[in-house]
Amino acid sequence: MLHNSKFRKSTVVFLVFMLLNLFNLTTFGQKIKSGDFNLSQTAIQNLNIGIKSENTGLKKNSIYFAGLYLVDESAETLIEQLKVEEDPSIRILITKALYLIDDDKFMKEIKKLAVKDEDKNVKEFAQRIYSIMKLEKTLNVAEVSN
Repeated sequence: MLHNSKFRKSTVVFLVFMLLNLFNLTTFGQKIKSGDFNLSQTAIQNLNIGIKSENTGLKKNSIYFAGLYLVDESAETLIEQLKVEEDPSIRILITKALYLIDDDKFMKEIKKLAVKDEDKNVKEFAQRIYSIMKLEKTLNVAEVSN
């Protein structure tokens, strides 16, 4: 029980440290967009460590923040984790984060999930996200040609 308490405390300290590094406390009350702040290398490293953590809560929060704040530097780590992740809910969360980061190279990974994932919920979610990405790509091409 004592070990579990220490583990929780260290996780909370890690998350607080990561958030302080991530946001620099200068944007409270404003919606942050990807270009509105610069992440330190330490913050990016901490986020990537969290994405690969064995602590489920830390992993989910790290994935969530990578997507929410459009951390391009975490995309490769997200893809690596997606390939080895056993928890379907985390695979769905990684898919959301990759979609939000929005890079065409992630479409391939999401399509793989949509076709091959063994979990019905993951497969259906990936199919929807993949369809949305294809539609957005089509609309962007049509917009450029006009």
